[in-house]
Amino acid sequence: MRFCKYCGNPLNPNHKVCTRCGKPTGYSEQSMSRNDVRLPYPPGRYSDAYQFKKPNKPLIIISILVAVIAITLISVFIFLKHQLSPEQSVDQISDALKKEDHRQLSKLLTSDGKKLNDNQAHAYLRFLKNEGKLNELSQDLKDSLKNLKTSKAKTHTISINQLAIIKIEKNGKRFGVFDHYTFNIPKYSIAMYSHDDGKINYDYNGQTHAINLKKDESVEVGTFPLGNYQLDAKKQVGNQTFKGNITILMTPARSIVKENFKEKRFMIKPNHTYKVNDIKLFINNKVDERFDENKVYGPYNSNDNIMVHLEGKIGKHTVKTNSERVGLPEGTEEYKTIELSFNSEEINKYEDESNESDDSSGSDKDDKEKKDRDDGDKGTSEDHKSKEDEDKEDKEDNTEKRVKADLTQTEAINIIKKYENDKFESKDYSFELQPYQSSGENIVKVKNNKGKLVYTYRINTPIKFIYKIDSDNNYISSGVYEGI
Repeated sequence: MRFCKYCGNPLNPNHKVCTRCGKPTGYSEQSMSRNDVRLPYPPGRYSDAYQFKKPNKPLIIISILVAVIAITLISVFIFLKHQLSPEQSVDQISDALKKEDHRQLSKLLTSDGKKLNDNQAHAYLRFLKNEGKLNELSQDLKDSLKNLKTSKAKTHTISINQLAIIKIEKNGKRFGVFDHYTFNIPKYSIAMYSHDDGKINYDYNGQTHAINLKKDESVEVGTFPLGNYQLDAKKQVGNQTFKGNITILMTPARSIVKENFKEKRFMIKPNHTYKVNDIKLFINNKVDERFDENKVYGPYNSNDNIMVHLEGKIGKHTVKTNSERVGLPEGTEEYKTIELSFNSEEINKYEDESNESDDSSGSDKDDKEKKDRDDGDKGTSEDHKSKEDEDKEDKEDNTEKRVKADLTQTEAINIIKKYENDKFESKDYSFELQPYQSSGENIVKVKNNKGKLVYTYRINTPIKFIYKIDSDNNYISSGVYEGI
């Protein structure tokens, strides 16, 4: 037997190449000398068990797939943990608040378990901005979330002066792994004070809702997520229809509903009436009723041409005021104040004629006796004096009525404090009462302890109504007050 000189592999006689290492044998059995001895390698050193084996491809592929799936699952878990974390939600809400993006905000907030729509989210942003809470809410949310995680509580509510503005609630888990938190906006029931009998139909969330108006009563408007809304509306009073909108303002103190319809309302401020009796109001030359200077007349359509004047009696004579056209209220006005004046010269003329007639009538009673004539003249003189006294008393009564309307500063402050539920402290604010206005209003300016104007109140004593305006002359609220 032959062996490979390179690896010691046993060879058949006819093998020219080693079957193990592949090298040529380079000799034949006949060429070997008799003295050459070829010892085989130790058995087992290069056995067939050490031959190279080809890799198992399916096993490698499966191993790679398992590794890829494991890495993917870990990556997805880390991603979801970050995306679904409450911290991420708070960051997204903060970003939406910073950009005032109501569309993004509507995807992050709920009310009664439902996502806010764009209109509701926009109203919520307006509320936060009006209350100066737009920038502060982000930090409040982070602090509340931290408190929830370090306590056993499941909910935490953020408020402004006891008005809840957002509620954070731990609501189970997502995918059975991640904590689920919801950011819920509370709902509030809104009411309004009605000036008329009728109905208001307003559009909200794609539906038409009705408010049944009852004059001088509080009526229900509806229930809304917290926010400041402006809703398109139509108002029906009698046979008239007015187009416009209603504004809903929610504040920590109270909720306010303001009607914004193109309707004409007015009050009459008469002048030189102290000698005029039986005064009547004429609207478009038609007598309306006995005149009441404390009444708000209307509403009338914005397209209606409304002319008004007063008529009264002095003895047998009829006197008239100037005629004025009624316009639409402007700015924060809810009605126009129309000044109508009787002619003082005409009043004095008719008053003198009336007195002369009385004198003549008194002197003709008894022409027979001088004494009777003198007594008659004296009686006429006394009657004339009595008439003057009555006129003077009427004038004093009228003046007294105006004085009651002209509030003292203490009375005005008490009205404001009651209206604001004693919100103002004298040590923090100063009050400045302006001179009585010809429009029938008392104006009070409120300044802080730094002397900066913060609010202006317009108090209308005849109808017991008060308006609140900010330092930029923007409407804040209005309503009926109690007091003087």
